[in-house]
Formats: sequence, C-alpha cells, structure tokens
Amino acid sequence: MSQSELALSILEEARGAVAIAVLKEAGVYPETLRRLAEAGRIERPAAGHYALAGRIDILDVDWVAFALQVPDGAIGLLTAAVHHDMTQELPPFLQGFVPRTRAGRLTLGGDSGASVDVVTSRNPLHLTEGVITVEKSGTSVRVTSKERTLVDLFLFSPFHSRSTLRSTRIPEETFLESLSRCADDPEFSFDDFHVLAETFECDDQVRPFTKTWRYAAPRQPGL
Repeated sequence: MSQSELALSILEEARGAVAIAVLKEAGVYPETLRRLAEAGRIERPAAGHYALAGRIDILDVDWVAFALQVPDGAIGLLTAAVHHDMTQELPPFLQGFVPRTRAGRLTLGGDSGASVDVVTSRNPLHLTEGVITVEKSGTSVRVTSKERTLVDLFLFSPFHSRSTLRSTRIPEETFLESLSRCADDPEFSFDDFHVLAETFECDDQVRPFTKTWRYAAPRQPGL
C-alpha cells in the first residue's frame, strides 16, 4: 500500500479530522499529505489536522477548527446564543472562552482562517461550568449551554456592575432579546440559570430582570 493509499484509508475510517501526528506515526510523510491536499482529495480543517475531502461541512469548519486547536476551550457568548436560537444578532467574530495561556488574538489555521474574539478569566469555572458538548462533522465541540450562555450575556453586558468598556461585548438589547426568547423556550430552565448565576456571583443583579419572566415560563406538570 502506498503512502497516499494509507493516508486515504486512515482518513476514510475516521469520523472527523485526524491529527498529523497520528498520520506520521502510521508512516505517512507530510509531503504526501501536501500532495493529496493540492489534488483536492483531502482537506485541512485546522492547523495540524487533516480530513477526507468533504468530510467537514463548510458550515462547521470554524467550530471544528476551534475545537481542534483549543480542545479545552468553549464556544460562547453571541456565537453560542446564535447556536441556541437566542438571538438573531450575528457576531463579527467567533467568540469563545479559552485558557489564559491562549490569551491574545487567535486566528484559526487550516481551511477556517477565522478570527476569534477570545475571552479569558482568572476564574477556571468559565471553562467548565455550564459547558456541554455538541458534534460537528464528527468532531466534539464544547459550547456553553443555553442557561450558561444567558448568564454570560448578562456578565458581559452593561447591566453587570463590574463590566467595563473593555470587557463589555454584549449590547443591553441583546441580553433582553435573549432573555425573552429563553422565557418562551420550554427546554430552558430558570432554576439551572439561577444556580449558574450564583456560581458566577451575579444572581442578585440579574434576578430583577428574570423575576417576571421566570414565573411566566412554562412549568412541568406537578411543579
């Protein structure tokens, strides 16, 4: 079996992208991968990763690239809100929480090339609490849940008392729009939301906004 055949066989069996280290360990040289990519038989969704051509949906490539390059990060804020149908406002950049070691400008490599508005914090809970996993083109991507996303929209809006011109990323009307949509969403839990708001020390500030909406939201039978 030639190197090209071996590479295509490995990528064919994979559900998503494969790290170049795995291909090298199998005996595939980078030059072989370059030729296959130039021939359009494989693609490079992120730096250091390859996939069979067409395996990564064009609509998923930015999320896939983010997950591959920042595996312990999480998609959040407006990008997560759009994913959860909480707002119609489209962010100019992908937004995500990343470890402090990845602070600064982040441009996704490979076929994506997207710029990321990165959010870092001294609080490690930003990378763990209220984070779920979704699958995009065979790749597991970490993203904030609906409840956590609404907490973040408040935290990074002018409504939050500790927000600054530098930290504010969400207009007031976007938080209110998302709150309204969540109130009409039977899958949204205000109880879970307030638990997360307490975790991130903003429950007292956000509760006046949610008090009316919470009791107007659909309840489960027996509650």
